[in-house]
Amino acid sequence: MKKIFLFFIAILSLSSLNAQNKQYYTAAWDMGFPVGSMKGFISKASMRGGHFSAHYFLNDNVAIGLNLGFNRYYKTLPRQTFYPNPGSAITASSYNYANSIPMTIGGYYHFLQDSPIHPYAGIGIGANYMHERVIIQDTESSSDQWSFMFSPEVGLFIPFGKNCPVGMNISARYNVYTNSFTYNHEKIKPIQNFNLGVGLTYFVNQ
Repeated sequence: MKKIFLFFIAILSLSSLNAQNKQYYTAAWDMGFPVGSMKGFISKASMRGGHFSAHYFLNDNVAIGLNLGFNRYYKTLPRQTFYPNPGSAITASSYNYANSIPMTIGGYYHFLQDSPIHPYAGIGIGANYMHERVIIQDTESSSDQWSFMFSPEVGLFIPFGKNCPVGMNISARYNVYTNSFTYNHEKIKPIQNFNLGVGLTYFVNQ
């Protein structure tokens, strides 16, 4: 993990050497939607999430940057019988939690820079910290781990006025994590979720 963080810092340091390149920063609220096997653990969408990103343009259309996010998933399952270990059974409600903290560095291509709406597309790669917790009656189990992840993304930047450096940002990201965990004797892998973000972007050296 130390090598990943050092790589992130090195990339940003190199990009900042070119002072005339414009930069932009985004802070957004994220809605998270479990996908694939993750829905077997928590199927409920999460309104508790967000991300912050900082990007540096290498030329008029290509940018690189860092993204730090957070999503908290939670669902209460109705009373049922669980079998935590062979020969044992618990009949109770289940409270499932999952916290995800993704950190990526990515490359992005910005289209139609002179239009009222600026679409972009890219992909980020990096690391994800995941913590899962299950509470069944008086029994609690949890795990936490780091993993590799990648995240394709598309979005729109909508300025609040002509040549205005501030505007709305709408993004959609599909996150895939290589970590896994076991729930109710089934392996949850790969862990996937879809994020829809709405926030503000501020351009420097517009």
